[in-house]
Amino acid sequence: FAEAEREVQRMGEITRELMTGFADLFENAPPDAAALEARVRAMKELEKESDRRALATTQTLLACAASGVSEATRARAT
Repeated sequence: FAEAEREVQRMGEITRELMTGFADLFENAPPDAAALEARVRAMKELEKESDRRALATTQTLLACAASGVSEATRARAT
């Protein structure tokens, strides 16, 4: 469960990076197409990483639920 908690925290950080990155991209778009494309590509990779982490976290939590979770862990999760 601790691993899932860390993953959720990291996904939050990635989401924050994506939101600030997109806002910055719209407000301060690079003047040349190559730089713009590079920034958009980097943002897409961050989004893919977040998607992978979300899937892995879901699978971890499902495994935890299937194997039973202690009362203390359930309390931390809610």
